[in-house]
Formats: sequence, C-alpha cells, structure tokens
Amino acid sequence: MEYSDSELDRLVALKEQIENEVMRRPGVTAIGVGFRTRGGELENKLAVKVYVERKQRSSDIGDQLISFPGIPTDVEEMRKPQPDIQPYPPDHRKRYDPLVGGIEIGPAGDQAVGTLGGIVFDRSTRTPMLLTNWHVAAGTGSNPIGQLMCQPGNDPANGIGTVTRAILGETPFGWIDAAVAPLNGSRQYSQSMLKIPGRQTTGMTQGRLQMKVYKSGRTTSTTFAPIESLAVTVTVEYPVGDVTFLNQIMIRPFPAPSPIGQVSDSGDSGSLWLQPGTNFAIGLNFAGEGQNDPVDRAIVNPIEAVVQGMDITFSQ
Repeated sequence: MEYSDSELDRLVALKEQIENEVMRRPGVTAIGVGFRTRGGELENKLAVKVYVERKQRSSDIGDQLISFPGIPTDVEEMRKPQPDIQPYPPDHRKRYDPLVGGIEIGPAGDQAVGTLGGIVFDRSTRTPMLLTNWHVAAGTGSNPIGQLMCQPGNDPANGIGTVTRAILGETPFGWIDAAVAPLNGSRQYSQSMLKIPGRQTTGMTQGRLQMKVYKSGRTTSTTFAPIESLAVTVTVEYPVGDVTFLNQIMIRPFPAPSPIGQVSDSGDSGSLWLQPGTNFAIGLNFAGEGQNDPVDRAIVNPIEAVVQGMDITFSQ
C-alpha cells in the first residue's frame, strides 16, 4: 500500500473539518485516516475512517456519515475503547534485573498492573526513568504523582522508582496517557525489550499507514500488526471519566481476527510499539477495543507527543 504525504495531509485536513460534528453523533467512537476496506479487502485508497458502535441499515448512522460532499469515507465497527489495565494479575509474575521493556509493573499497595514500556532518560539531567501510562501508575486511584512503582506486582518491597511526571489528556505537543518515574538504583537497567531480539530501543520514528509494528507487553507478550489509521480522534472510557484524545494511532490485525490472538489486552498498557529492524519506538500503547468488541485493536499515543510532553529522550 502506497500513499503520498500530501495526500495524507489532505485527508487529515478534511477529517478535521468534520470531526467535531461526527464525534457528537450518538454511537460514534472514533474518527481517523486510513486505507478504505471493501468486502474484507484493503483498497489502495485513503479515506476518512469513522468508527461506530454498530453499523445498521439504510437510514443508519453509517450511511449518514458517508454523505459529506467531496470527502471519501469508510465506516468500521468499534466499541468505545478502554484502558488496557489488568485489575487482578495472575500468579506467574517474575522479577527482572536488569529492568527491560515489556515487563509487569504496578503501583505499590494497589491491585492493578500494566507494562513497563521501556527505559528513557530525563532530557535535562539524563537520569534513567521508566516509561508507562498515567493510568498504570495511578492504578485504581486518581493521582499517580508520588506513587511508588513496583516490579513485579504491587509489593512496596519491589519498588523501583517514584512517579514524578504524569499526564492524562492534552499537552502543547499532543494528547497522551503517560507517566515516568526516575529509577531508584535498586536494579540495573537495559533498553532491550523482553522477547524482542536485536537492537535496544534507543530512538523513535514516525508511524505510517500499514507499517507493521510490534510490542512486548505484560499480558500478550510479543505481538505484531499493521497501523490501520492515523490522526485518530477517539474517546476512551476511564474509571475517572471519558477522555477524548486527538491525533492518535490505531493498530489492527488484518485480516481479522488475528491468527496470533489479541494484539493487546488487559495489562499491556504502557507497552511501546516498535518499528521492526531498528526497534525504534513509534508509540505508547494505552487502550484497546471495548468489552465484547469482536475486532481486536490497540490505541496508541504517537511517540513524539509522549517524548516532548514528558520531557524525555531515548538517548543517554
């Protein structure tokens, strides 16, 4: 599948013209830009992709949404996404030293766990830090700042760092669900990813449509899938309330269902999606398809927004 940056920019601009109106309609869960699908096959044609709870017939919301003059659209089903956090971790947790990306972490004294996405560094001081999601660091609470992060599980005896920066929502650089905690020196660290061979993750790159990417996550381990949509506006259902994100990345196995099972599931929040070969990060996993949604998807913060919003770097 090929496309030009100018064509992508044109579709993103068209999407921005209609997204406020579209997102206000009942049953709409997201809007972005990607390749059109017809009869279960991808077409080499970009479209504004509108995601709805359920496609119906003739006078349904799907047919209404494709009536914008001059704007090619494609309607897909997707329930309202939810954060990929695991409320009750299984017993097979493992302690890692050195710390690497893709392993289980959780806030002390809580029951929720997620994934340590990778090791990053404070942009100014070059202090090593763990990167994960705001909602992983918050656990069942509502403020992750000052929260001791543990590996594995939630036992304070396994503490590896305390959260100093965490953002859920808009920054000057984009919308993110991210948190960082300086490592406390109790263990060694590596920028490698568990069960992902090759180079350490020491850089980042921009995701492109249909780029095949992979991640190492606490629950589903190493999975891979192509990028389905870019510039996605999506509302995610958090325990603290719904949060709308702009300019996100959507990843989906194609064809669906995925032959490898879930690409992202509860507990995989905080994983870094990587470009194969370079192992450069393209985004931070934070949500997936809603409950009982038959189509598996991952929702991802673009890594540029995360790096700038959290004031971090992959370079030591």
